[in-house]
Amino acid sequence: MPFSNASPTLEPNLNPSGCHRVLMVTGIFPPLSQVGVLRSLKFSKYLTEFGCKVDVLAYKPRIGVENIDESLAREIPSSVRVHRTNWIIPTSVPAVFARKKSRESAATRNRNSAGEESPYGRLGRFRSSGFYRFMRHLPDNISPWIPMAILRGLPIALRCDCIYASAPPFSTHVIGLWLHRLTRKPLIVDFRDPWIGNEGYSSLSPRNIRLHERWERSAIRAAKFAISVTDPRRDIMAGRYPGEPAEKFVTILNGVDHEEIAGLPVPLERTLPPEPLTMSYFGSLYGSRTPQPLIDAVRTLKEAGQLIPRS
Repeated sequence: MPFSNASPTLEPNLNPSGCHRVLMVTGIFPPLSQVGVLRSLKFSKYLTEFGCKVDVLAYKPRIGVENIDESLAREIPSSVRVHRTNWIIPTSVPAVFARKKSRESAATRNRNSAGEESPYGRLGRFRSSGFYRFMRHLPDNISPWIPMAILRGLPIALRCDCIYASAPPFSTHVIGLWLHRLTRKPLIVDFRDPWIGNEGYSSLSPRNIRLHERWERSAIRAAKFAISVTDPRRDIMAGRYPGEPAEKFVTILNGVDHEEIAGLPVPLERTLPPEPLTMSYFGSLYGSRTPQPLIDAVRTLKEAGQLIPRS
């Protein structure tokens, strides 16, 4: 599993005759169907092939709330042990009461509205309060999982050689940091997306931002390696922490599992008349991400007569 960094390409220093045990703190893991689970899933697969024993720490999927894909779960190597914990999302409690309120009879709602404020009204005010918005970003909406994950992960971490935390969600880096502090086992933090400067956090209050900066700084300082998915992101992170060794910041690119594409048709060949071409984007559009450049390019090709619209 090669990866690139500021120095020449490195190979993991694994002894094929030995056995390294890794605790992966991911939060999200199959059968959850999110794009972020794929990197952790494939890491567990190839770390196993490199002779590692892998334990995964994740939360139990919320059936009916999150997308589930059982086919992903079938890809988990049989030797990988997945430890799942229960958790409660306080931010969902007001929504539960809101649904219950909507089922109340009109007479009940009138009694509440005619007199003093109902409990549901107070919950609504709480949900719109600055305190609620502050708490739901500590550091993200799965932060209630942190104490349960630490309790479950501590005995596992004590048996492991290193702790690998993959984010987002960034609560995993807080969990990995605490497990590192409690066990003194080496910590590796993987940033699939940036934490500081993440467009998803653009609406945070200055106080929230300072807390996120403190958490990232603590995780980086404690980590033996900080992984990014591209060289530019690695360079930005390394520049934010000039006091840390340059070799701490490395890149492991997202890639392709060649076993999954084996047997697929050869690359497209030009046909006459041309067959329709379907393009798909498997990801998320948020913040400044937009398909507009692609749309503009297609329009330009169409106007130049180089693209034949599908009839």
